[in-house]
Amino acid sequence: MKNIIKSIVLASLAMILISSCNNSTKIVPGDAIMKATLGGANNTTVLVMEANPFIVTPDTLKTDEQGSFVFTKYMEGSGYFELIVGSQNRFPIYLMPGDTLFLTADMAQFEESQKFAGTASIYNNYITEFTKSSNDFQKGIYSKFSLPEDLAVKAIDSLRDTHNSVLENLKMNNADLDPYFVEMEEARILYEWALLHNIYPMYFRYLNKTESFEPSPEFGSYLGAVNINDSSLLSLGIYQSFLDTYVGVEMEKYYKDDVLKEANPSVIMYRLELINSLFSDDAVKQVMAYKAVMDYVRYDGIKGYDVYYDYFKEICPHEGFQNIVNGVLDKWQHLKAGKPAYEFSFVDMDENEVKMSDFKGKYVYVDVWATWCNPCIGEIPFLKKMEEEFKGKNIVFVSISVDQTQEPWKAMVANDTLKGEQLWAGQAKEFSEFYKITGIPRFMLFDMDGNIIEASATRPSGGVEKQIAALPGI
Repeated sequence: MKNIIKSIVLASLAMILISSCNNSTKIVPGDAIMKATLGGANNTTVLVMEANPFIVTPDTLKTDEQGSFVFTKYMEGSGYFELIVGSQNRFPIYLMPGDTLFLTADMAQFEESQKFAGTASIYNNYITEFTKSSNDFQKGIYSKFSLPEDLAVKAIDSLRDTHNSVLENLKMNNADLDPYFVEMEEARILYEWALLHNIYPMYFRYLNKTESFEPSPEFGSYLGAVNINDSSLLSLGIYQSFLDTYVGVEMEKYYKDDVLKEANPSVIMYRLELINSLFSDDAVKQVMAYKAVMDYVRYDGIKGYDVYYDYFKEICPHEGFQNIVNGVLDKWQHLKAGKPAYEFSFVDMDENEVKMSDFKGKYVYVDVWATWCNPCIGEIPFLKKMEEEFKGKNIVFVSISVDQTQEPWKAMVANDTLKGEQLWAGQAKEFSEFYKITGIPRFMLFDMDGNIIEASATRPSGGVEKQIAALPGI
């Protein structure tokens, strides 16, 4: 749960810094030029992505031996881009037609080392300051969001006031600021503030271990300041993140209601139906549907494809979005039901080699986990209960650790008396790549012939025992 929350917030705060192109009456169309030298990024692929979500193809560049590159873009209006260096480093950049922006930074400490010069430096320096304030808030978010509602709201309001003060100073000292920049930065402040309100109750429940907590009726008044159907803001990353968490709050009702889950067994189909009902703006609806499906297929791949895909295309007809989803789904074709399992060979506690084929003739429920993974540990009590429930049945429970070394794995297996087949895979790159494992815990279910039933199966805490109990010959 902790990792899930952290991932949500980190992803949300990263998106705060992205917006996109728009016309301004004071802007004369022309080329914008960015020259960058990034220490530690020599001979590295660089993508420059416009923040407009409907523009799905980035400009692709490559740095030279010194980590330098030049990006030139014809622009009819000012806008934001996302600079993607390598596989993990993403940074916002603001440009205007006619601008020249010079950037130097060390990739090992980008935020601390970045320096801007040129005509667009004032805007990018402001973004850097905004980033620092938001990151500082994020570093203390656990302590802030474990507090009672009034104190947490005070902290959220204080961050908004800090941002507003910095922006007001920028406006006072620069009379010729691009009006679009000011408009978008004001919206960015507002929707960061609203996003933090969205996620506070979830944080409070987790940090204080109280699922019964509900904010006061007055807490929801912040929603009166926002608009969930404003397609003009779709190029503002924080707006998309706010909408994500807005849908997430509504989805909490689904996860807490067993009757609702029984009536709607496909979580992605339910989410798409929810998106279709919540949003009236077609462009907003398309972006949110695309984001929901992409999040799903990255983790669950081809699972339930035949249930939701036609509906997804109906509410999201954008071919670019569909092509990206299809590209991910194509990589999961070998993991469809009925396809053969990967023939792994991992060691058990006694250093014996154990293969997938050793379990032929039995159903196999696999748990890919690690000792450092809190959500993984949270599933263990439910897994133990299942092992007792199906003791003597025609199924084997296999737990595969991806800890870097055996020591913590062996210690936990022994100390917590973990049952079933306990195997250690280490990093197991081929295994992880075959099953498209990008996060753990990951559960998988196989038939008695060693073929896939589900490559991304329901967790023990999610009621998978009902599915297992219904298997023929169990």
